[in-house]
Amino acid sequence: MQKPKPPKQNRSRKTLECIVSAGLALLEEGGPDAVTVQAVVARAGSSVGSFYARFRGKDDLLAHLRQHLCASVEAEWSETLEGSSWDESLPAVAARAVDLLLDLRPRCDARVRAAERLVAADREDPQPGRDAIEGLAARLLERRHEISHPDPELAVRIALTAVLGIGERFRNETQTAEAVDFAKLRAECLQLVLSYLTDRSSGDGSSVDFFDVWG
Repeated sequence: MQKPKPPKQNRSRKTLECIVSAGLALLEEGGPDAVTVQAVVARAGSSVGSFYARFRGKDDLLAHLRQHLCASVEAEWSETLEGSSWDESLPAVAARAVDLLLDLRPRCDARVRAAERLVAADREDPQPGRDAIEGLAARLLERRHEISHPDPELAVRIALTAVLGIGERFRNETQTAEAVDFAKLRAECLQLVLSYLTDRSSGDGSSVDFFDVWG
């Protein structure tokens, strides 16, 4: 992808912003097929010449929009992690982590995956949930003195990955069925996480059946 030339003047920067905003609006309204050069410049109140001064064509703009969407999603997620106080007990931190994985992260991941489908990528598709797991794992591990599992590093990642997978499974199943009771799902996931992290013996190797939530 050819990156648009960095605007040197305020007017040029505004033009680029208008073109990108128009592309995003058309993308949301009608998908990639709606993002044509003529539609973009009409929505942006710009000109075809201004468009081609910054992009080689539709595919170039779509690639730029993909990068823009992915960057905005990760920025939103990072701001959420950094903008909250995590100086709480393990149950409180776990509850917040479960909420984020069941609510905010799915919306973020859906936007990332939609962005990645815009044009063929020159690299492997990202794993949207990976950074979510690592960021939340770091927060939970700040409370490792409250974790009785013999391997806290592994345990928190397993627990968070399970919640992410459970949330995705329920969302897939409820697309053609009744909506899941979010409060009940949240409570079950929180119990799963806390039981796995705190009820496991460090001596006999016994553990909670991690998927009792499906019973």
